[in-house]
Amino acid sequence: MPNHQPVTATRAAASAEDRGDALYGATPLQAWRRFVTKYVAFSGRASRSEFWWWLLAFAVVSIVLGLVNKAIVPAPASGDTATVRAYSLQTSILQLIWALLNFVGAAALTVRRLHDIGLSGGWWFVQLVPGIGSIAMIVLVALPTAASGARFERRR
Repeated sequence: MPNHQPVTATRAAASAEDRGDALYGATPLQAWRRFVTKYVAFSGRASRSEFWWWLLAFAVVSIVLGLVNKAIVPAPASGDTATVRAYSLQTSILQLIWALLNFVGAAALTVRRLHDIGLSGGWWFVQLVPGIGSIAMIVLVALPTAASGARFERRR
């Protein structure tokens, strides 16, 4: 007997997750799960919601780690350069570790986001241009999905 259940948004999202396609309208939990499971996947596509929910979570954790570092590490007693430099390193170590743990996954997610707007992953390097590169990347990842991005989807 055939299954005549209507296709719900939840079933459609689960189907997109199974195929590895971009998950449009991803929830924060879905976006984080996809970030972890597709940590080194530079192929395919990522929706705006996948990208921005992950970025928000990354920023919040970074801020919390910074506050924890500041609370744990005592302020320097003197203002000499070596002491201030050591204090700066100590108060940023958790954030540095967090950033390093996320670097490859963030690069992969950004490349997949670029694929979703129809651009090659090579555009990732635009953010390395001093000054304007970061602004250009923010604009690019904020662009809506493009039909031309379908060429980056995994064929089954």
